[in-house]
Amino acid sequence: HILSFLSAGSSDPVFRVVGDSVRLEINGSASEFDDFFWVFNSTVNVQKYYKILKHNTQTPRYKDRVEFNEETCSLTLKNVQKDDSGLYEVKASSTEKTAVAKYRLSVFDPLEAPVLSLTESTDTCNITLTCRGHDLSVSSRCSYRTCEEKEVTSPGGVALSLYVRDSVIICNHSNPASWKQKSVEMKACRHFCADTDAVSPPAGNPAGNPAGNPAGNPAGNPAGNPAGNPAGNPAGESTGESAGESAGVSVCLLTAGIYSVILIILLSAVITVHIRERRNKSSKLSND
Repeated sequence: HILSFLSAGSSDPVFRVVGDSVRLEINGSASEFDDFFWVFNSTVNVQKYYKILKHNTQTPRYKDRVEFNEETCSLTLKNVQKDDSGLYEVKASSTEKTAVAKYRLSVFDPLEAPVLSLTESTDTCNITLTCRGHDLSVSSRCSYRTCEEKEVTSPGGVALSLYVRDSVIICNHSNPASWKQKSVEMKACRHFCADTDAVSPPAGNPAGNPAGNPAGNPAGNPAGNPAGNPAGNPAGESTGESAGESAGVSVCLLTAGIYSVILIILLSAVITVHIRERRNKSSKLSND
């Protein structure tokens, strides 16, 4: 990777990763100056160039790692290492004026992808997230799809942060030169309250849904459900079914009761008629 800067006066910060390249340029036109000296930490001569003589020299430390452009007088450092971090300045001079450009180069180790782990608690509405990277660790407690944002930074400028964006849990490992992330969608957390029916939601919110409801849903209702009804049931369906079943049972019992009474009455009438006939027959026999 090549990075270009134009600067003069105070030093400008430049951040690179070990193995990268960086190009440092002078401020203004090179044609205005006769001699150019690139210096590291005010003591090490990286590059000397005498325009009139068309002669340039490099210090052995930077041999085969430095490219100098004689037209622009820019300096390119290749395959930078951590010990290349420091102050780089160019002193360009002529019979009339002198110009200085300064750059503060900081070289960082390549970052590894962070490790994001989830720990479930006995309370199914809560999980603990832990993000680890570069000897740093940060933890956050999540409840009802809401997580505490946490961040920690090392003295060397390496940062580790844990946060949630658009229902995605993100663990970000970064330094001023680069960054890497590890993420997981909240729906992957199967035991979150949003995915269980047994846990009551916070007041005013559907189960597991943050305030503000999914797009297109009536306020305070689970996605796609009419106001005040269980998930997936049209208005009144559940209670209607229960009432219908109770009513059906009551009608059946009433009908059976009526039929039983009628049957008893008919049977009593038949028995009564039969008894009367027997008495009449017995009376006739006695008279005869």
